[in-house]
Order: sequence, then structure tokens, then C-alpha cells
Amino acid sequence: EPRVGLMQNRKIVITGEIASGKSTVSKFIRKCGYPVFDADFWAKKIMESPEISGEIFEKFGISYGTKEFKAEMFKNEELRDFVDKVVYKRLYTFFSSVNCRTAFYEIPLYFESIGAARKSKFIPDGVLYVSANKNIRHRRMRRVRMMTKSEILEREKYFLDANFKENMSDYVIKNDDDMEALIKNTRKFLDEKIKKAD
Repeated sequence: EPRVGLMQNRKIVITGEIASGKSTVSKFIRKCGYPVFDADFWAKKIMESPEISGEIFEKFGISYGTKEFKAEMFKNEELRDFVDKVVYKRLYTFFSSVNCRTAFYEIPLYFESIGAARKSKFIPDGVLYVSANKNIRHRRMRRVRMMTKSEILEREKYFLDANFKENMSDYVIKNDDDMEALIKNTRKFLDEKIKKAD
């Protein structure tokens, strides 16, 4: 039974695979008046800071935000460890300090960074997983993000198993249909799990 909706000052994570539709879900939830904190936005702010970007260049010889940096993030284990330890620690410390009745956090790599979340005392009251069939996601990635098949497979090697993450989540929104169905399912989630508790 999902835990979402049982507590005040709720922190609810929105997560899912690339091209699953989690950003669309986040936008709709934001339009409904709930604060949604975008982990990618805040992580970018942290990494752009002179202190962290300088440390990245000093340690790895690459500049944050470049194509080279993005490529290295998916193949350089040492760089990923640095980001996990330094960036996620700061990110989750900030997220754990947010104090409002109900807030959502769009965190694409939540399960991959769960250790950093726990160390920073960021314990969500629920996890909303946006799911989409693998073939559908791959089509979206090729069409919208212009990614090649090899780029997709290379990137996905570093993610935890999607079925595992779905099973570990408190609530799942399927996104195998059109936008209308996705919005309808998101509205249902808000009505049944969030608004009733308010």
C-alpha cells in the first residue's frame, strides 16, 4: 500500500527512466499549484559554482557543462563518484531543508543516488515512478533527443534495473499511451493520494 498521502510536510520524489514522461508529470503537478524541485536544475547550479567547477577541472581536466563532461559522466567511474559524494550530498542536504506542506522532487537518478539521500537525511514520504515501455522510450529518445541506438544502450548500462525501481516505488504512473492519458493518470494520482490527505 503506497505511503504517499499519510503525512504532513510531505516530500514526494518523482523519478523514472529517460523519456518516460516524468518531466511532463512534473509540469502538470506544478500547474496544479504544488512546488516541484528539479534535481537537474539544482545540481547544475551546484556544479556551476566556482568551487565545484574548479575542483572538477582540477581533478579531471574537463569543464562542467561541456559535451566531454556529459560523455565522461557515463563512463568515468571516478567522476561519477565525485558527483555522488559532493554534488548529491549538497543537493539532498538542500532538499531535506525544504519545509512546506507538500513538495515534489523530480530526481531522475533517485534510486542510483539513494545512499547520498539517506546520508543527507532526505527521506521521502513516497516515490512516484513514471514508467514507459522500453521500446516506446527508445523511440522517443531517437525522435526527440536525436540519440543513436548505441548512445541509448551505452547510457542505460549505468542505470539500475527499471523493474526493480518500479517495484521499490510507492506509486506508478504508466505512460505507454498519449499525453491525454498521462495527464489523466497524473490527475488521478493527485486526487487520490495527495488532495484527499490535504
